Amino acid sequence: MKVQKNGFWEDINNSQKVFGKIKNLERKINSFENIKTNLENLVEMNNLIIGEFDEELSKDLLSQTANFTKLLEKLELETLLSRKI
Repeated sequence: MKVQKNGFWEDINNSQKVFGKIKNLERKINSFENIKTNLENLVEMNNLIIGEFDEELSKDLLSQTANFTKLLEKLELETLLSRKI
């Protein structure tokens, strides 16, 4: 691990780059976990509707699906823009 190497902390520029990468990866992981949770919630709502139709729950499912789609599109754009050529 880079942070455990001798002299890592003395090279401020390099240590800042490494921690910047770590923070970026943590944000990406959090985004993916958020998407996973949202998808699980949508599946559960859908299963409830299949079991017993509820008009209000159906409207909520449609609204949540639209929000989920926007979240996915945002993550997709961020991923495309963050790729190094």
